[in-house]
Amino acid sequence: MKIKIRLVLCLFIIIFLFFIGSLKKPLLSIKYNSTESKENENQESSKSNIIIYNDISDINKCINEVKKENKNISINSITMLSEENIKRIPSKTNMVALKNGSIKSTNQQISNIINSTPLSLETAEVVAEYCAKLDIPISLVLALIDLESDFNQYEVGADNDRGYCQIIPSTEKWLAETYGYILDLKYDSDKIFEPQYNIGLGMLYLHILKNAYGENYHKILSEYNRGIYNLKKYYNEHGTYVTSYSRGIISREKKYLQLNN
Repeated sequence: MKIKIRLVLCLFIIIFLFFIGSLKKPLLSIKYNSTESKENENQESSKSNIIIYNDISDINKCINEVKKENKNISINSITMLSEENIKRIPSKTNMVALKNGSIKSTNQQISNIINSTPLSLETAEVVAEYCAKLDIPISLVLALIDLESDFNQYEVGADNDRGYCQIIPSTEKWLAETYGYILDLKYDSDKIFEPQYNIGLGMLYLHILKNAYGENYHKILSEYNRGIYNLKKYYNEHGTYVTSYSRGIISREKKYLQLNN
C-alpha cells in the first residue's frame, strides 16, 4: 500500500514539474540569437524571390500587417521607418525585382553618367529617371545637353535660352502648362535652372517631337532648335531636315551610346 502511494506521489510530482517547465517557454517567438541561425536565415532568403518595396509607406504597411496577423510573435529586428532614419530609398525606376530573385538596377547607369559627364548625382538621377519614363535614349539627352550648354547648369544664351537644355521663356511656359503634368512639373520660372525642372522640360519637348516624328531624329532635333515655323522655312529652302545642329548632336551622341545599356 505504501509503495503504491509513493508511486502515485512520484508520478504526480513528475507531471507537475513538466507542467511548470512548459509554462516558462514562449508560445512562439522569432529571434536570431546565434551566428548559426543568422547564416541559415540568409541562406534561405537567398533561395527565394526578392521583394522590393518602393517607398517607406509600403514597408511600414507590411510591418503593421505582420504585427496584426501574428500577435504572439515578437519581432525584435524590425523597426518602423521614417524620413529621419533612412537617407535614401531607390526610386521605382531605379530598381526592379526579377522572377529569379535577381535585381536589375539603373544605379549602374547613373554611375556611368557621373563618370562620363560633369553632371552631379542628383542630375544624373533625373536624366536616368526621365529617360526611362519617356522612353528617350540617355545618349541623345546627354548629347543635347553637351551641345546646348556644355553641361553648364547656369548657361544663358543670346536669346535668353537658359540652363542645361537652353529653354527660352515662351517654350518653358508652353511646355510646363501643356505637358508638365506628365512629369508632375508645374510652371515656375524661378526653377528654370533646377535640373529636375529644366531637363524635365527639355525631355518633354523631345518626347512630344518623337511621338510626332517617330525615329526621324534629324527632324526632331532641328525642330527642337529652330521651332516648327523656322524649320518649315528651312525645309522649303533646302529640301531636308538635316541641319548642322542635328548633325552636331548625332555626332556627339556616339560617345554616350554605351550608357543606354
